[in-house]
Amino acid sequence: MEQNNDWSDDNEKFVLYLDIMGFKDRVAKTEVRELKEMLLAFKTKNNKLMPLLVYESRGIRKHLMKMAQFSDSIVIISRSNTIDDLNRITKAGAVLMQTALETGFALRGAIAVGNMVFDDENQIFFGNALVDAYLLEEQLSYYGIVFHDSAEHLVVSYLNNNPKKKYFPLKDESVCMKGGKTSHFHVAWYEMKKDLSKGDIRSDARKWLSKLRESVSGNPRIYLDNTISIVG
Repeated sequence: MEQNNDWSDDNEKFVLYLDIMGFKDRVAKTEVRELKEMLLAFKTKNNKLMPLLVYESRGIRKHLMKMAQFSDSIVIISRSNTIDDLNRITKAGAVLMQTALETGFALRGAIAVGNMVFDDENQIFFGNALVDAYLLEEQLSYYGIVFHDSAEHLVVSYLNNNPKKKYFPLKDESVCMKGGKTSHFHVAWYEMKKDLSKGDIRSDARKWLSKLRESVSGNPRIYLDNTISIVG
């Protein structure tokens, strides 16, 4: 039985917006069957997102977050803006970064907080938080996910008051923006293992980024080099 009565358009939520980089170029240059197979592989790998998206126990099924993908965009929203919501959406971002790079795609995104209407049945999505995340994502010059200032105070608060010692795969350090390097909280997707626990997967990350290098040139190489410099 689905339990979603407390899902509201009015309360503040974490909103993750992601852009699949170079997607239009892929559509133009890749055979339809090959691109479909890549997208299906990406979707299959993302099955490990399910425990973050849905809670199921004793016949009760409850959405913890909602996700939609349309063309080259992915949107995930949390139920509210609690420490558990931050934990889930940060880890969801890390999973998506890992599975995209493993499959041969690169993602760029941002997380904001605010009101958000997410009517997946009627495909209606809007809200200030989505706009904030989208506009910040466009400023990035590397493959990664940063936090908008609307979410930063919650990040700081939850990191400083974390009684259950939850693991958040995020860091506060300089990241690469189009105007130069600047300090932001960002998702450290290369410091989370497949079981969502803390662990260094930089060796895998370097392999994925090296493979991606074979399919890009020009400006995308700048994004790639900037990402490598952040991963280390």
